[in-house]
Amino acid sequence: MLRNAGLVIVYSELERQEVDRRWPGLDIHILPNAVPQRNNVAAKPVNRVPVVIFFGRLHESKGLEQIVKACEALKHDGYNFQFNCFGDGPMKDVFLPHMEEVLGDDFLYGGVATSSEKYRELDKADIFLLPSIYGEGLPMAILEAMSSRCVVVASEMASVAAVIDDGVNGYLIEPGNTGQLINRLKMLLDSREEWPQVQGSAVETVRSQFAIDGYIDALEAIY
Repeated sequence: MLRNAGLVIVYSELERQEVDRRWPGLDIHILPNAVPQRNNVAAKPVNRVPVVIFFGRLHESKGLEQIVKACEALKHDGYNFQFNCFGDGPMKDVFLPHMEEVLGDDFLYGGVATSSEKYRELDKADIFLLPSIYGEGLPMAILEAMSSRCVVVASEMASVAAVIDDGVNGYLIEPGNTGQLINRLKMLLDSREEWPQVQGSAVETVRSQFAIDGYIDALEAIY
């Protein structure tokens, strides 16, 4: 398929290098995903009870098993937080009962959110969690969460590391490493005073590198 393509588009320099290593000689262009600017999102106060949010397909690839185990460990160690989940998928009937068993009233399932509902929920959240174990490219949800001043915790794969500078504008974890996920969340919940700096860096990253304004022109130029 790649050899028959006149041109190949990837999300980042990281992906370009990987594709070129495996299939040298292709005409490869880089075009990252982009999101609308949200200039009206001011610095938000930290919730009294931290709110962790997940947006995505309820599929094993999103690290749902790791999320359940992490929440169970955090609750066991006395951490207090709210977990809000939005999405649908084949693991819904398994994941939701497990989360309700672990978190009780501290778990909220909001179904599939519209675009406006998504941003409204992201604006109310503190930490965006996406511990995928495979299958990611450059998730739109990460860019949307960063533009909403959420502290992002995501697995390092594909082009995610081209967006998140670990410890600067978000945090990276190894795919499938539940222990590392637990430790990262504990660190965040124990150091809430550091969130505003990370949130500000996240907003600036999206503004400067992933704005929708020039995306259509760039895509049109490629065609």
